[in-house]
Amino acid sequence: MKIYWLTPVHSQSAIAQFSEVIVQRLIEKDYQVTIASTESDLDLSKRRRFMDLPIKPFDANNIDDFDIIIANFGDHYPNHERSLDALSYARVIGIFHDADMTNFGNGLRAAGRLLEGEDVVSSIANNCAGAISHSNFYLPRIYTCDGPVDSIPLAWSLPENTQTRDFALKKKSPPKEKFRLITFGNINKNKCADRVIQAIADNTDLNNVIEYRLVGAIEPAEQKRLEALATKGRVNLIIVGSVDNNQLHQELREADIVSCLREPVLEGASASAIEAMLHGCPILVSNAGFYADLPEDCVLKVPQTTLSDDIQKALEFFVQKPAQGIEMGIRAHAYAETLFSPNNYADMLLRFIDNVRVASAYDPVLHSVADRLFWLNVEPNSTSSEIILQTLEGMVPVERRLNEIDDTKNKPTVKPMKAKI
Repeated sequence: MKIYWLTPVHSQSAIAQFSEVIVQRLIEKDYQVTIASTESDLDLSKRRRFMDLPIKPFDANNIDDFDIIIANFGDHYPNHERSLDALSYARVIGIFHDADMTNFGNGLRAAGRLLEGEDVVSSIANNCAGAISHSNFYLPRIYTCDGPVDSIPLAWSLPENTQTRDFALKKKSPPKEKFRLITFGNINKNKCADRVIQAIADNTDLNNVIEYRLVGAIEPAEQKRLEALATKGRVNLIIVGSVDNNQLHQELREADIVSCLREPVLEGASASAIEAMLHGCPILVSNAGFYADLPEDCVLKVPQTTLSDDIQKALEFFVQKPAQGIEMGIRAHAYAETLFSPNNYADMLLRFIDNVRVASAYDPVLHSVADRLFWLNVEPNSTSSEIILQTLEGMVPVERRLNEIDDTKNKPTVKPMKAKI
């Protein structure tokens, strides 16, 4: 099978990192994969390695040479602009990395391009032959797709030479006088760093033992605001700023607690939470979106409305019961290694591709039958219609997700279908 993989490729893109590990697994399974970059502007000197495969911008001229096209979509329009150009072709599977694509929509309008419908995720999915989310909470948003849809847990892995914590040594370590708490990634307002600072400031016991580190890019105005809050509350805040991967892994190895709080939850799945779990870190998450599905014994959840009082209680648990925090981190590590493994993702994706190819071939037959039923004045919910459609479905491994009436034409349609995976 020949796969055309459309993705950002620059080194700072989390979606590029995801694509790199999945493409590697597909190639190891003897599939032919060609990578196309989807950035508006690309400096190939800053690309991820992708096993040193050749990379060119997406080109529709040779798209018919491929059996399937995988187009990755995230919320940053300049990273995914060229993926839109693939939507007019058949056999395109959309992978949706963000539940909220407001910024993408803004970029789309600024570029003078429009999609039907107000919801960007649903509008793009409507143009795909298959659609994938990375968690269940926004799966209904892609039901506009005419073909199979599914939720596949995001794949993530640490580089092979990455040193993670020694759990046996960690379990024997005495309680620390200072606990290192970190928030990492792009430090913006939805990561709730201000509420974490307030939670520490309002509790003398926490304030005496917690060092709070912000690791990642931060805008000057946001840095100034958080520093002012920390100064007022006498919180030991250290703004590390942007780091390379080696520095980030060092920060995670030395972290006693990781805050992965979000309000609102915008991403389809959290690579940072998964990365912290792979490192065996005790982590604090918001009980919403992707995070709500994580097991209760692997993470500590704060209510969706993220209040400093609730954060304070969670931090008190980790500080007062460090051994339980370590055990939680060990369970999180084991869980993440299994569920979010690239091999698991690649296997599920390949099964999904097979269903899309079957559904794409089957779709014209279904629509032809629907047209005939219409001209015969057979009602879409009649027994005759149901028997005919069930007979057709028994011939292939797909089932209808919804049998709708197209109100504009007052005729039955058979859309969309969901793969049996």
